[in-house]
Amino acid sequence: MLSVLPVERREPGDPPAALEFDEAALLNVPDLWLRSKLADEVVAQLAAAAAVVRKIRAEAVRELVHNHGAKQQQVASHLKKSRQRIHQMMSGRQSSGDRVRAVA
Repeated sequence: MLSVLPVERREPGDPPAALEFDEAALLNVPDLWLRSKLADEVVAQLAAAAAVVRKIRAEAVRELVHNHGAKQQQVASHLKKSRQRIHQMMSGRQSSGDRVRAVA
């Protein structure tokens, strides 16, 4: 079972309060059409949650740098990102590494 940390809803379109699904149950859905549809719904929920979490992370990074005097390189080291990626986060740009990927 995969569980994702709860995300509080702020608006009607926000992701569910918690994302959870049973991977084994999903893999065992015998109807391949239904399994693909259910998996697609999980991907959509994860993508919506990832967008919310990216915004939260970017705001925290901006606050660290602008309000708490942290250097971009210090934040980069803490998050194991490049300083250039921190700059992108602060300017609101998304990288390919921030997209939800399927896990093999």
